[in-house]
Formats: sequence, C-alpha cells, structure tokens
Amino acid sequence: MKKDVEKEDRSKWFKDSHERKFKRPLKYFQRDRNVSLADIISWGFLPQVNAYAIRREFGVQYFERLYDIMSLPWWDVDELSKVGSLDYPVRKNDVAMWDYIKYESLKEFRKWKPHHPRRVQRVDPETGVTETILNVKPPRTMKTIPMPQMEQEFYKGFIGWVYSCRTTEAIISYRAGGEIRDIHVYDPMWLVNCSAKDIECLFINKIRYQPADKEQAQQFQRVASP
Repeated sequence: MKKDVEKEDRSKWFKDSHERKFKRPLKYFQRDRNVSLADIISWGFLPQVNAYAIRREFGVQYFERLYDIMSLPWWDVDELSKVGSLDYPVRKNDVAMWDYIKYESLKEFRKWKPHHPRRVQRVDPETGVTETILNVKPPRTMKTIPMPQMEQEFYKGFIGWVYSCRTTEAIISYRAGGEIRDIHVYDPMWLVNCSAKDIECLFINKIRYQPADKEQAQQFQRVASP
C-alpha cells in the first residue's frame, strides 16, 4: 500500500504544465540574459532559506520580504498571481498582504502600485534608429544567494533524480534505512553544498526530465559536475 502511494505521488512530478502567454511588453523590454532573467516560471516562500523566491527561465531571484516584490515592474507582479506557486505556505504575517496583492492585480493596481518603468528614447548605436524602451529599475532582491543545508551522503542509497515541471524543482530520491526520502532542490546553486561523492553520483546518473523541460533540467545537471 505504501509503495502504491509513493508511486502515485511521483506520478505528479511530470504533470502536464499549462504554459500561459505572458504580458511582458517585449516591444520595450529586451530579452538579453545579461540584463534579464526572462519569464517567471514559479514563485513562493522557501522555508529552507526563509525567503521568497521567483524562479525564471535563466535563474532565481530572492526577496527577504514580501513587500520587496512590489519593486518588480508591474507586469511581473501581475504574473505572480497567475503562474504556479510553490506548495509551501507564505509566512503567516504575510497572508493578508499576499491576498491584497492578488486583489489589487484584479483592479490593475489602482491603490497599491508596483514599479511602473518610465518610457525613454534611445538611439541604437548600430543602426542609428531611435527607439522607445522602458527604463526598468533593478528590484530589491537579496544581494547573496541564501544557501540551505543539504542532506549529505545520499549517494549510498541513491535511486534517481528528476526535474518536476509541477514544482519546478529537482527532486533527488534515495533510500535511508527502511524508507525512501526526497530532497527538493529549487535553485541549482544549492547543489554546491552537496558532498563531492554526492555530486559525482548526480553527474554519473543524469537527471530525468520531459523533453519540454530540457533547458530547466540541464541547469541542475550543469551544476552537478565533479
């Protein structure tokens, strides 16, 4: 019976994702990896590091306080109430604020306004053409990546690891004693806290993923290099 429950839980890791068409004004915002981490995939509170995090296509942003998220441009804040959120509950004293953010997003942020970038004119140095862009200010993110303590020596009972499009995490499964345990890794950089033998194990045993999630899964695999 226990094995059937575990099998059912693991089947949810590959639940079909429902990708939305984002509101990001691409006419004004350049998709440059040196400037932007691109579209939001998921967000939520991470008790492992006691911080809020937003996972994007090319990286993770961390926020110490929920209020700091309002320093994001308005289209990002609007997306937060629509994209997938993590299963971890927000801090108890932030529940009312989060409900208010969702309410304001429905009202187009009439009272509590996030960052509205100012339109500016600039001349393209290569073409000489004048174009209109948005002057997007950097959000109030944490200056360093918060690193949680990682379970060590899971290589001894290693079963496998997968990228879950439902939780947008890498999930490492291993046997410890008479039970099967899972390690949820939201940020690929968290893997640097694993032991050398654990990293070697993840390097030899490649992460599993759905074809559509290859780019996200490979971000974890690239960190797992001895």
